[in-house]
Amino acid sequence: MALSAKQLGNLADKYADAKKLLTKANAGLKAVKEKKSALWNQLKDAIIAAGTDGAVGKKVKVEIVNKREYVVEDQEAFLKYVLKNKAWDLLPKSIPQEAVRARFEDKVKIPGVGVSEYVDLSVRSR
Repeated sequence: MALSAKQLGNLADKYADAKKLLTKANAGLKAVKEKKSALWNQLKDAIIAAGTDGAVGKKVKVEIVNKREYVVEDQEAFLKYVLKNKAWDLLPKSIPQEAVRARFEDKVKIPGVGVSEYVDLSVRSR
């Protein structure tokens, strides 16, 4: 059953209220995340400076863990490798939207790239 104009308006207002509540919650959450990040860095630096591999508190045990992250240092060589070996799994499936949009607006055709349309809502305060 379709909603009346008044019901649609009420639903839009409820959405706006939920969005406002989320914005306030995220603002508070941002401060907590920043504090957590600062404590994380302070703890990591302090453990390293102490020359130990961890710390034990009443609630948690923290250990230094060395991890690896792989980065492309030579884009051209990397792309040559991908093409030569057909290693498509090394390339991300998503494309940078702004870069593609700019080319499409300049009437540049990018082979293999299309446009997928979807319905969104534009919400403005009154």
